[in-house]
Amino acid sequence: MKIAMIGHKDFPCRSGGVEVVVYELATRLAQRGEDVTVYNRGKQKGHNKYDALGVHVVRSFTLKKQSVNAMIYSFTATIHALFRHYDVIHYHAIGPSVPLVLAHLFGKRTVATVHGLNWRVDKWGSFASRYLKLGEKVLARYADEVVTLSEEMHQYFLDTYGRDTALVKNAISITPPKRLQRSSSLSSRRPLSRISHASPSATKIRTPGKQTPSLRKRALNCLRTSLRKPENSKHAFPTKTL
Repeated sequence: MKIAMIGHKDFPCRSGGVEVVVYELATRLAQRGEDVTVYNRGKQKGHNKYDALGVHVVRSFTLKKQSVNAMIYSFTATIHALFRHYDVIHYHAIGPSVPLVLAHLFGKRTVATVHGLNWRVDKWGSFASRYLKLGEKVLARYADEVVTLSEEMHQYFLDTYGRDTALVKNAISITPPKRLQRSSSLSSRRPLSRISHASPSATKIRTPGKQTPSLRKRALNCLRTSLRKPENSKHAFPTKTL
């Protein structure tokens, strides 16, 4: 399947929420064998078409002025994508979704992911807020599939437009931890949380001229004592896991 993505600023990039979603989605789809193209904002001399992490990257023309940057980019990217035989055009964020109506008129299948109701943010002026609201209405009416990232947005589209959306909540990637190297002096049946326990005496301030064991030795002695007889040791702390 040939898929195009429009709406982010750059790829590969993790500078914002939209960029993180595009990065994760594009690379994972590419790993599954899909033909994915992402449209970045702004052309660069001699570096407007390239591949990165198995994903095709196309840089689209826009102006650097922030107030019109996303608007112009989304139209130039959409016009380019209309003639590249993509099976699906995936729009990210409500502002860049305004030209989704063109893709709909050309018979393209579209998906729109709503990353937030940006028109609610005070930083946008009246024109920008109205334009963002227009993008919201366009995707609610014309997108083949709308994706929302929270229960609030899901309910908002139901109440406002009668549009059911696919709710895909934000998540994180979990990297499996490396195996911990266990010391031969520690029982494998003991809870790991004991390693973080320290003796109250370890926090005492040293008296000048008085010979006292090092902090490391005292902590190790306390640990051995608590592991050996936690019920009776005066240094034993509660064993509730973290």
